[in-house]
Amino acid sequence: MEVTHRTRSQERSGDGEGLCLLANKKGGYALLGNNEFSHFGGVFHFLPAEWTLFKTVDAILLDRPVSGVVNKYHSVQRFLGDAAEEVFFFGKTLYYRVDGYRGGITIDLDFRRVYDDDDGGRVYKIYWEDGCVVVEYAKGGETFFLVIGGVDKYALLNEWQPRKYPYDAARGGRAERWVYRALRLSCEGTHRLSFTFGFDKPQAMYDAGVAWDDWEVIRSRLKGFAQSVRTSDGVAHSSAVFALESLVVSLNRDVNRTGVYAGYPWFFHFWARDELISLQGLVLAEKYCLAKEVLFRYAHGLLPDGRLPNRVPSADLGSADAAGWLWKRLGDLLRCLERRRLVQQYFSQDELEWLRVRLEDSLRSLRARWVRDGLVQNGALETWMDTHGGTDDVRGGARVEVQALTLASLQTLQLLYRLLRRGNGGEFREFERSLVRRVRECFVMGGVLGDGAGDATVRPNVFLAAYAYPGLLPRKEWLATFDRALERLWLDWGGLSSIDKGHPLFCSSYTGQDDRSYHRGDSWYWVNNVAALVLHRFDKERYAYHVRAIRDASVRDLLWLGVAGHCSEVSSAGEQVAAGCLSQAWSAATLVELLDELGE
Repeated sequence: MEVTHRTRSQERSGDGEGLCLLANKKGGYALLGNNEFSHFGGVFHFLPAEWTLFKTVDAILLDRPVSGVVNKYHSVQRFLGDAAEEVFFFGKTLYYRVDGYRGGITIDLDFRRVYDDDDGGRVYKIYWEDGCVVVEYAKGGETFFLVIGGVDKYALLNEWQPRKYPYDAARGGRAERWVYRALRLSCEGTHRLSFTFGFDKPQAMYDAGVAWDDWEVIRSRLKGFAQSVRTSDGVAHSSAVFALESLVVSLNRDVNRTGVYAGYPWFFHFWARDELISLQGLVLAEKYCLAKEVLFRYAHGLLPDGRLPNRVPSADLGSADAAGWLWKRLGDLLRCLERRRLVQQYFSQDELEWLRVRLEDSLRSLRARWVRDGLVQNGALETWMDTHGGTDDVRGGARVEVQALTLASLQTLQLLYRLLRRGNGGEFREFERSLVRRVRECFVMGGVLGDGAGDATVRPNVFLAAYAYPGLLPRKEWLATFDRALERLWLDWGGLSSIDKGHPLFCSSYTGQDDRSYHRGDSWYWVNNVAALVLHRFDKERYAYHVRAIRDASVRDLLWLGVAGHCSEVSSAGEQVAAGCLSQAWSAATLVELLDELGE
């Protein structure tokens, strides 16, 4: 299918899947384009009391197939011969318009919580009220409402239809469900529809009326927002920035939080490391206030051991590296602002002093609780590689990127000392020197850096270490480390395997929910982007081929694979595919970084 990405000044067309994702910036999304792709397709709204998503519309179907898609960032256009649809999503309402079409419009519904697999006991009531169609849905003593505006007459179909979802089947999830074929409308040229969700009928009716009256106002506001986002003239750079922006959410007063979701459709949470890794993409888009807000939120949330919780809402996994990413990203923001002479505009002296105290406390607690034999330790499954896939491959002990992020934290502390015109903190200078010395003693084997203390397994984490703290090794040893990593991890389509291709645990194909391939073969787009960034910084001529290949693969995923204009989580090692979560924040953010570094 022809997919076009259209910015303010350019457009670029190619062959793509035709999947489109719109976010309402309130924790919900609409994944459109193929109603038989996944049960995660359709329209989802955020339920703040439970921190989950609730699905309403499964699909809006016309009597002819879609032949082309235009991604306008604030909206999506789909073409069906001479007919054209436009869809945008704001707050509680999905807005839909079709022009140049004569025929039927079928509306399929699938009311359920995102992880509710029970198809029983679902009751829909559909009726007219005050010029709108009201869908009243009940299950288990709960009632939800969808108010559809713009319907003058309709046929009630009242049919249950089976769905088989190949993407869910490929991931090893439940792939067969029932959806409700609710209505069929007739269109004679142009038709507008609005779909407004609510928990309470009077409020939903009111919201639907306001949404309908403000149709053009909302459309103009979304278009204006899209035009206000700082991007380059390049289509890929603009698309990556918007992919990241779509995951920035402002949740309602019950949750009271603005931040970056890890991804859609299923990472609708604030994962500490994902959000903090993604901040640099927002800094490059000049979202300084947002970056500062997220940094302060995490600085307030430090645990007594100096680390951070893994996720909000909470998960059972620990996080060995999130605090390191917090302090590295604080340093990145301060250096950016310092270059632009803006530090005092965004940070008061009192705020910098408070951050200094928090960082010193964090480092002291980390040292007391987690440093043994001069190295920072972590428990099993506490790094970003946090699955076991049925093996004992759990990366406990002392890991390379954790050491480097601790060293980056110490660098940020020195930056704060300088900005505050304080002494340089002798105890922390000594901590930094001793940690560098111990890493070189325990991690460097045969002139190259290992993945863990005494662990020579080849993984791409050495690139994360070089990104976080490039002063860890002499340049000669870094280049030798990169050369070995590329020899063992390089994938011809333009990515890196997450483990040595000769390792017994290596999986060449994405295995989905059983996690066998997740950190033992699958290629992670965010790691690839960071690796390309590091290679370019260390020797852009020596590694020009690898940098270009990674950039091309990440842009190909962004523009043509998976969801148009969004960055996937992972690919199979054996061939490039869009796999895992199909709109992933750190994949987009690190691509913004890479393209910015390359001047694209």
